Amino acid sequence: RNMAFLLYGGLYQGCVQEFIYNNVFPTVFGTDVTPITVLEQVAVDLLGLTPFLCLPVAYLVKAGIHHEQTLQEGLEKYVSHVEQEGLLFKYWAVWLPVQTLTFSVIPHHFRIAFIAVASFFWLMILSTISATETKEESSKA
Repeated sequence: RNMAFLLYGGLYQGCVQEFIYNNVFPTVFGTDVTPITVLEQVAVDLLGLTPFLCLPVAYLVKAGIHHEQTLQEGLEKYVSHVEQEGLLFKYWAVWLPVQTLTFSVIPHHFRIAFIAVASFFWLMILSTISATETKEESSKA
């Protein structure tokens, strides 16, 4: 599980988010820090990137590392956590204020470092959700 979080953190959060937040977002939204621009960036991130890229990738990476689970099962687990564990609501509770700060007051060159610090706490929450399900599955066996 630790390897999955390490790969996810390094590849997706490090490389992909660097590209998205520091290259794509300034091209699409411009570099002005106005309330409407910040709102647009946060909305695209939380309502678009998160449910369709960020979180599914985390579950796919974990499924790819653990050979007892297929990629299909990894995606099914993601959907289950969204529906039964309130995963997106927990994500939004943490990341709405974080991303609002990211896009409003954090300089572009510090954004990924700031997100990495916040991600440390988010991954603890995600790991707790995942570990709870693992304990429940092993107690049923």
